Amino acid sequence: MQQGIAAEQQPAAEWQQREEGLALRLSGRWSLHAPRPKDPHLLPAFQRQIDGWSGRQRLIFDLSAVERFDSRLVAQLFALIDAAEAEGWEIDRSSLPDEVCKLLKLAQASEKTEADGLEDEGGWLSDLGRWGLERYAGLLEIFAFVGRASMSFVKFVTGRARIRWQDFFVILQDTSAASLPIVSLISFLVGLIIAFLGSVVLKQFSAEFAVSYLVGYGMLREMGAVMTGVIMAGRTGAAFAAQIGSMKVNEEIDALVTFGISPMDFIVLPRLLALGIMMPLLTIYANLVGILGGYLVATLMMRVPHEVFVVEMDNVVSSIDVYLGLFKGLVFGLLVAFSGCLRGLQTGSGADSVGRAATKAVVTGITLIIFANAVIDWAAAEIGV
Repeated sequence: MQQGIAAEQQPAAEWQQREEGLALRLSGRWSLHAPRPKDPHLLPAFQRQIDGWSGRQRLIFDLSAVERFDSRLVAQLFALIDAAEAEGWEIDRSSLPDEVCKLLKLAQASEKTEADGLEDEGGWLSDLGRWGLERYAGLLEIFAFVGRASMSFVKFVTGRARIRWQDFFVILQDTSAASLPIVSLISFLVGLIIAFLGSVVLKQFSAEFAVSYLVGYGMLREMGAVMTGVIMAGRTGAAFAAQIGSMKVNEEIDALVTFGISPMDFIVLPRLLALGIMMPLLTIYANLVGILGGYLVATLMMRVPHEVFVVEMDNVVSSIDVYLGLFKGLVFGLLVAFSGCLRGLQTGSGADSVGRAATKAVVTGITLIIFANAVIDWAAAEIGV
């Protein structure tokens, strides 16, 4: 007796080929607590039925033998109807119970609303408004980060900041000695390029000696600091963002907060200090290497005497140019550390967000460097420096 009742309650699906279309006859209890049907998924069975189907493309439902149903049946019918409509089939819902029809309409309305929201939620004006709100929220985050970093630096000056000095010296080494090979290569090539460009024009006026003006002024005042900043943004800024982003994904930053340790003191401040210290020194090194590259072009290719190159550079370049380049190096170093740490702390919860954070750190760092360089040059021109 119990086996007979269980057999009647067993959910089953039968496909019938009729003149008016393809009919799906369901029976038994289609609920989460009912036994599992032999063919639990209706959609693959429908795909098998329509292969080679030559009759009327009309899907008919027969639920007269269904004793009980819940979301288990509705979800399968919803997927089946979607697939059938995508194939161009006509759907006959006249035999469906009212409860099933209402649930299907609700599900389809929800899906349509969600799709419409993804496609267009008000046109270009709405998109512009969302873009503005996102930029405003990002600007507030930047101001908040600058404020927290400034407070952390004040705590460091007053001796109240908690810094792990072992990490600081590791970061200092990574931003100094480990950066010398790429800084040397790029600075040397930039010096060569400046000298080559100058030689093309200066040869026309027999003023080859003036190549020292371009090399000295260009490297000390502009290219030394800018190219070093761009290199460090691509190398160190991205590394900072990836390191901090990985810590956030692994919930290490949350653990620091739980133990009462400020992430600004423990993570951000050492990186700001390390780049703030090393960038002016790297700028001096880049200036020397770049001038060496220009010197080799001037003396070996343009036949400018060594004494003339040195004397002419000394006549044009002043200590103000050197100090301005060092100041730019300090500012650019802080901006690179700022962008790397900011984007690292803004990393999402997924592993792929670490890569996006590193990319954003590089873009933000280079953009800030170019913008800051323009502002400093404008300010220097205004005060006559």
